[in-house]
Amino acid sequence: MSPLLFSMLATFGTPTATEPPSTGWEDVDYALCIICMLALMMMAHFIRKVAETPDVTDTSKAQKNTTAQPQPLKEQPPVPVEDNVNSAKTQYFGPDHTMRMREEAHPMTEAGTITLRGTLSDGQETQITIKLSDISSKQDFIIGRNEAADHTIKDFTISGVHAILKLIRDEHSPALHISDAKSRNGTYLNGVRLRSGEWHKVRNRDRITMGSCKFTVYSA
Repeated sequence: MSPLLFSMLATFGTPTATEPPSTGWEDVDYALCIICMLALMMMAHFIRKVAETPDVTDTSKAQKNTTAQPQPLKEQPPVPVEDNVNSAKTQYFGPDHTMRMREEAHPMTEAGTITLRGTLSDGQETQITIKLSDISSKQDFIIGRNEAADHTIKDFTISGVHAILKLIRDEHSPALHISDAKSRNGTYLNGVRLRSGEWHKVRNRDRITMGSCKFTVYSA
């Protein structure tokens, strides 16, 4: 309360010695003036508070405008296209659970071949070519370090009987399959270790690891 208003209230209804006797109407007018002044002060205080309060509607509109703005699209890297009329590309999940593209050749026939290109455990490059007719002529085509294996790989990380290849006919044509033969260091297809006795289909450009020997499959 302002000092002026306090002094006015303190002197309300107290006539001085020199004032003539009051009729009562002067006190009523004085009280009305004080009430009007209080009302004006309260109104001014209310107007000041309203002016200091931020506009919530404008803030929400600004947030909506911010969220409604379209995000720029990230540029996707181009997918390489190879001019190879004898191949097609299919999608598969790699060992790191990311979608990849695999190049597949035409369906295998017993007249074709597969080539395993890669490196031995000592880093020496090697290439193994196997006729599919040789695989189909046997119940199990054995790959290992043993001289009695159908194909011998001279590497100390390869077991005597390491892996088995087999042609298993699917809906339209024979398909190459591989299984581990209880090897010591394991057989891996595209980074996934194979269990003994379970057959897994091998496709063009698949990666086969036997022990520390790493190969890539090429079919022709």
